[in-house]
Amino acid sequence: MGNKNVILNEVAVRSKSDDLLNYYPFAEKVKEIIQGYSSNPEPLTIGIYGKWGVGKTSLLNLIEKHIEVFQKDKKDKPYIKFHYNPWLYQTKEEMLFDFFTILSKKLHYSGNEYLKKAGEQILKYSRYLKSVRLSVSGGIPGVFNLGVKVEPHDILKALGEDLKGQDKSLDEMKKDINLALRDSGKKIIIFIDDVDRLDRNEIYTLLKLVKINADFKNLVFLICLDPEHVAKAIHKRYGPNIESGKFFLEKIINIPLELPLVEKADLDLFIKEKVKSAIKSRLIRKDESDELIRSLNVSYFGSPREVIRIVNSFSISLYAIGDEVNAHDLFWIEYLKVKHPESYETIKNYARDHISNYILTSVITFNNEFDKSKSESGVRSILKDQSEKAYDIIDKLFPMDRTGTVYGYRSKNIKSEKELNKQLRINHISHFEKYFSFHTKGKISEIKFSTLKSHIQDGNKDGALTVLKDLLSNSDEYKVVYRLGSELDGMKTPDYEKYIPFIIDNIQVFKEGQGYSNAIQLIQNIGEKLRTDEASGNREICLNIAKKLDYYQLSYFLGRLQENPNIPYLKDLESVLIEKVREPDSPLFYKQRNVSNMIMEIWSKHDSGQFQQFILDSLSSKENVFSFITSFPYLWNDHIQGIFKKEDYTFLKEHLNLDMGSIYAKIEDLIPDKFDLKELEVKAKGWDDKTNNSEKQNIDQFVYWYLMDKEKE
Repeated sequence: MGNKNVILNEVAVRSKSDDLLNYYPFAEKVKEIIQGYSSNPEPLTIGIYGKWGVGKTSLLNLIEKHIEVFQKDKKDKPYIKFHYNPWLYQTKEEMLFDFFTILSKKLHYSGNEYLKKAGEQILKYSRYLKSVRLSVSGGIPGVFNLGVKVEPHDILKALGEDLKGQDKSLDEMKKDINLALRDSGKKIIIFIDDVDRLDRNEIYTLLKLVKINADFKNLVFLICLDPEHVAKAIHKRYGPNIESGKFFLEKIINIPLELPLVEKADLDLFIKEKVKSAIKSRLIRKDESDELIRSLNVSYFGSPREVIRIVNSFSISLYAIGDEVNAHDLFWIEYLKVKHPESYETIKNYARDHISNYILTSVITFNNEFDKSKSESGVRSILKDQSEKAYDIIDKLFPMDRTGTVYGYRSKNIKSEKELNKQLRINHISHFEKYFSFHTKGKISEIKFSTLKSHIQDGNKDGALTVLKDLLSNSDEYKVVYRLGSELDGMKTPDYEKYIPFIIDNIQVFKEGQGYSNAIQLIQNIGEKLRTDEASGNREICLNIAKKLDYYQLSYFLGRLQENPNIPYLKDLESVLIEKVREPDSPLFYKQRNVSNMIMEIWSKHDSGQFQQFILDSLSSKENVFSFITSFPYLWNDHIQGIFKKEDYTFLKEHLNLDMGSIYAKIEDLIPDKFDLKELEVKAKGWDDKTNNSEKQNIDQFVYWYLMDKEKE
């Protein structure tokens, strides 16, 4: 099943084997500084300087991990490591006093009697400092609040923190600690990280803590920080500008070491290894992964931490929708999301605001579709103005045609719509929206769709039907229909000779929409495909389709084919349609008003006498008379029945050659009403085509035009 972990570990480097940024040589230099200072009992503070995210913690880990295996001279002291994280504490007081508590415990359990003694003294020292702070702040219990000066020893005794009779000053206590640390024969290395995460007061407290402890013997502080950030945070305490903060920092840090600049070759390796790690657990075609790796450029990335953020964003999306999109395009759109969120949001919102407007092409460029200037327009010009750096990526993902202009040299190789569709590219309209979702529920699975096509071409009809039903159960039906129809666009004869019959054979599986809307959409797509210049060779496949469809479906299919009047077998298909309409079990065709007029025209043209006889025979009930007459008026907004106009009457009489007298006789026989021309003339003044007309009103309107015609005769 592969590695289920989709997130890259953002924990900094901990071993030389993981050191892709080549920091280990620098860690060796720091080691040499510590080694060279081993015999000197004086305290030392080393600052590791670097911006956020460049790898300070990784360097610190490399030093800490290997400090015990550093080669020591005989006179060198053993090392005790103490990692202190000031970011864990909520208050300055916790940070300050907990440091001493942890350090004392570390020394207590070191196994060295001198260090154990030093630990006890440090704990007392910490308590004494806390009492001094209470005295100065006025935070003394009420019993002592008598307006007199209270000594720290008195406070400690009252709080149950008696120093066991010792009455020593801070300097005397510090001297005892130093003697114990000196006699221990060990170096204590204190690692401090995450300084950049602290607020200005916490930074000041931490530096004060280091300064307080800078007098203790055999202590080495290794502190990672961004000097600019720290100087800005503390300078107001010491002067008017940032230089004041830097000056104070110089008093704290004995040896400032600037983190070495990551070489481009090392950062390039880091980026590529992280991306490879993200994609190795996914099934990605080699051409996609190769294209992605080739496209990675060091100049697009600021720091190792930024790389991790981008790759993790990519990994999450790859896990969610990786099978349905192109890995190269997914990486760079996720890059834009992390690095250039404004441009990303503009692109994301494009799906909502503009995709439906695409008429002439399926290739997305963000330009106005009808603008032929070959320069940036519409949303693309907005993207260009937002960010030059982001636009460089956008131009690669969504290339535009600049050939024939002064910028023609910048034109990318724009692939065909068919190729973009096949490769699941972000700039193809069929796949664009997928790149902005963390799920594929309701979307078309390209893996399953490829399996469907494969089964069809192999003649595995049962397997293909199973996959089709699976697609329909896990996706929106209209999306499946759209995908099936769009696949026809670039399909050649040998392929669609199997593809089209499969769809027709299983047209009944499309359930949604009134009046077979989704099935009809597919049938129309097939008609559009078969009416092309190759149509003369499609007689057999079209006749087979006609035989399998009902007359309603066949009417839509035939309607698309009729748009090419040069198809030689149109009359054969029309004959099949008439046969289906005449079948005893077929519902009356004029009750399907969407296709009724088309069927009437075809049938009256083929055999006018047969058509007229069928109509008269069918008008055997009041319901059928109503259905026939009301099939002609225009239906507004799918529910407002218009009036039966004079042109409708003329269409029946002159175009369809129907006997109006026989139809009127049916109406008189089945609808018990006396029709008077003068009364109808009065009613006619109130008829409104865009106000819903009843069935009886449509009958009155037909009779009105008939009586007017008879009077004229």
